[in-house]
Amino acid sequence: MIPEEIYGLTGAWMWVLYVVSTLFGVAGIVCNILVYQQKDANKLLTVKLTGDIVWCLHYALLGALSGAAITFLATCRELTFRLVDRQGRAGKIAIGVFLVLACGSAWVTWKDWTSLLTALASFLSVISFGKGIPPLSRKLCVPIATSMWVYNLFARSWMGLVNESFTFISTLVGMWRHDRKKAS
Repeated sequence: MIPEEIYGLTGAWMWVLYVVSTLFGVAGIVCNILVYQQKDANKLLTVKLTGDIVWCLHYALLGALSGAAITFLATCRELTFRLVDRQGRAGKIAIGVFLVLACGSAWVTWKDWTSLLTALASFLSVISFGKGIPPLSRKLCVPIATSMWVYNLFARSWMGLVNESFTFISTLVGMWRHDRKKAS
């Protein structure tokens, strides 16, 4: 349930916030299952952007500020990567800026050691999506999903736990479908 001290609400309003955050979580799960099934880098980034927006809303409604900050940064990151040539100078600068922001997010939203988990996930995501190479994104998803799974456990984001579990499975399926060497 959502901590009452975050919003100062009680009773029915807290339940409404919880239900709405859960619905955003379900939408985020659907997006994250679809992300790692994409073969095209631009489609992968578009689905990831959509998922990041709904996860940002989910975490904000739960009062999980490190998660909300990281997914807000991820939304900005995906928008930037959609607009710049990731292999060019602007892309390299953007990657550097987002790596610094990923590290800084732990400091700005510090609650306890779990804030480091979201920063690690964000740092690896910058590399993953900044390079625009779907097989690399799938490989880096394993430590990203693991870090976020542990964060979600402590943030009491049950939808986040389900999401990271499905993301992990989807990543393995994507690796099997797209990245394995086919037998001749």
